[in-house]
Amino acid sequence: MTLTTQQAFWYPLFYITGLSSLFIFFVRWNSTRQKKESRQQSANSYFGPNVNKMIYEELCEQYSLEEPEGKKLLTMALIQRAMADIKRVFQIRNEKPSLQQLVRQGVIGEELLARMDKAEQEIERELQEVQEEAEMIRSGWGQSIFQEASQVMQAQMQREAQITTAMAQHQIGGGGVAAQVKPAQTETEEEDDDGEGVQLEPTSELTDEQRRERLAAELIEEEEKEKSKSRSKGSKGTPAKPKKK
Repeated sequence: MTLTTQQAFWYPLFYITGLSSLFIFFVRWNSTRQKKESRQQSANSYFGPNVNKMIYEELCEQYSLEEPEGKKLLTMALIQRAMADIKRVFQIRNEKPSLQQLVRQGVIGEELLARMDKAEQEIERELQEVQEEAEMIRSGWGQSIFQEASQVMQAQMQREAQITTAMAQHQIGGGGVAAQVKPAQTETEEEDDDGEGVQLEPTSELTDEQRRERLAAELIEEEEKEKSKSRSKGSKGTPAKPKKK
């Protein structure tokens, strides 16, 4: 059986296309399977699923480092991933001694400690992987990415502390805002409708003795006024005596 020129051209092309499709299908299936296994392992790990790692891997499939926007997004996502890894490292350092002591005392079983040891090995591999990804984004960045991530974390903590302090000061000084807008008035002064100052009597109550002294002083003052009026009237009504020659 002989093949024509046209058949001899199309048969190899179909064969190569079929093999390429099978290869692409196998690669995607294997990638999906590995991601599923990785998520299952993360769900059963000490820390739970690594969300920041999943986000970075999904962005790697959608964007390329050759594009400026893609490189920017991947850089930011890798920084977030490194920050999450730093938090996990500190968590292991803080919790492992206490967990080991509880296991020695028999309070808890060794299963949780075994999970932490496994998580410690996983975080070591994760740190190495982050450094490799950083080198792919920018040469030499793998040596300083965790230092930059730590600086970003400190800056975020400082901003959060400043916001918390400002909110607390605002709540505490809420009653003082009105006092700054309108000065407090004294007990003996009050503004009328026209805005002029009007003097009022003190609102503090007098004691009985003070009231008696004040009343006595007013009576003496009135009596002196009456006496002075009587003397002035008498001096005007009395005729002057004639002088003797």
